[in-house]
Amino acid sequence: MYLYPSPRSGLFVKGGVAWRASSSARGTPPSPPTESASRGLGYDIRLSNKVSLSPVANVYFGRDGDLKDGSTVVIPGIRHAIVDFGLSLQYN
Repeated sequence: MYLYPSPRSGLFVKGGVAWRASSSARGTPPSPPTESASRGLGYDIRLSNKVSLSPVANVYFGRDGDLKDGSTVVIPGIRHAIVDFGLSLQYN
């Protein structure tokens, strides 16, 4: 979801959530469900009436559950956090 707090400024914030159901390969126990969320911040720089350049920064974080080797828990409670930066050219 994108939110422009002030329509005249190019500033926007974005966010999202995701949930993946469990999965398994043949002969293995199912993996637990995973949860993740994202947040971002960016700015639309108008180059013309229909073209804008948009730098953006995003943070993705979530819980992936346990890493197992068979029934043995190798790493419990794996979590992730990823930061990325991007630049897009948009034609509106």
